[in-house]
Order: sequence, then structure tokens, then C-alpha cells
Amino acid sequence: VPTIQLGNEKIDASAAAKNLGYLKRTWTGKEIEPSMGKMTVTQNIDEPAFGSLSLIYTEEIDKIEKNNTGIGIDKKMYLIQDGKEVLITPTTVLQLGDLIRIRLQVETNQTLEFVHIKDTKASGTENVQALSGHQSAGNLYYYQAMHDASTDFFIDYLARGKHHLTYDLRVSGKGIQSTGYALVECMYAPEFRANTKSDLIL
Repeated sequence: VPTIQLGNEKIDASAAAKNLGYLKRTWTGKEIEPSMGKMTVTQNIDEPAFGSLSLIYTEEIDKIEKNNTGIGIDKKMYLIQDGKEVLITPTTVLQLGDLIRIRLQVETNQTLEFVHIKDTKASGTENVQALSGHQSAGNLYYYQAMHDASTDFFIDYLARGKHHLTYDLRVSGKGIQSTGYALVECMYAPEFRANTKSDLIL
């Protein structure tokens, strides 16, 4: 049984042996202290052991701030009227059935591989395109996965420069809604990561 010290707290791992060697502990809110940033695990026998420690931070979606680290992403929403794109602002009043175009711009100053983009869907909208599949935009090739709460893009090769991705939504609910935020991350180099902020629309 390993000896586990998390900050000032010693964790009893003896119960893990009764459950196939699996032990899970969770701390929330004020239970989390700065000292827990240091963890020591000592294995008392000559056998391998595996474990992980993670800190999960949650925030209300409309309080998420825009940030970028090594890569940038921008999200704009347009109302399609008479075949033209009209930029949606917080004062734009949307009607049931309106067609919205989401336009994502990703910018990188170096070539990246295995990039994931997740765009959380605006509240009160539904996907126009229901099926997932391979897509292309200019010289960018990607797999687009349609979900109820988000649209995901998986890119094997992202060349240096600016790239644009678009897809359409249909307004299905009225009221003050969240636009959702877009996130881009290099899967094997998570230091390249950026997200937009989430605004409110009518």
C-alpha cells in the first residue's frame, strides 16, 4: 500500500486494496488549500502503481474571458438576411427561424498538427447540418463533428496563417441567450491554446 501525502493531509490508501487497488478522493470548494499543490507518493513495495491528481475549475459561461497562448481564435455570428451576412451584436433581436452563420477564425504563427477546435453552441439554436463528416475550407482539411451542445473540428495539419471555418445554426428559442465560446488546442502541445469569450444575444 503506497503512502500518500497531499499537502498537510495524509491519505489512507489501505481501503484501495479491497477495491481492486482503486482509490478515489475528491475535495471541493474551501476544502482545497494552497498546500495541496504538493503531493508525495511513496511506494512501499517493489511493484508499479499508477495515479493522477487534477484540479478542475468551473465558471459561469458568460464570465469566461478571452485568452490565447501561442495560437489565436475569434468567433463572430452573422444573421443571414436576403443572402447577406449581418454581424450580430448584443442589441440584435433574433426571431424564431432566423438563420445564423458562425464564423471562426484561427490564427497561428507556426505549423501545428492534431488541433482540436470546440465551439459551444449558442443557446436557443439548433444545427442546420445534422451529419458529421470530412470537410474542407481553402487548403484546410478537417473532420467536423456535430453535437447537441457543440460543434467540434479535428485538424491533422494546421499551416501557419489565418484559417476560417463556418457553419450554420437556426434560432429555435427566444430570450436572452449565451453565444457560447470557442476553444482551440493543440492536442499534443497543450501550451498552444486559446478561447474566445461568451457574449449574450437577444
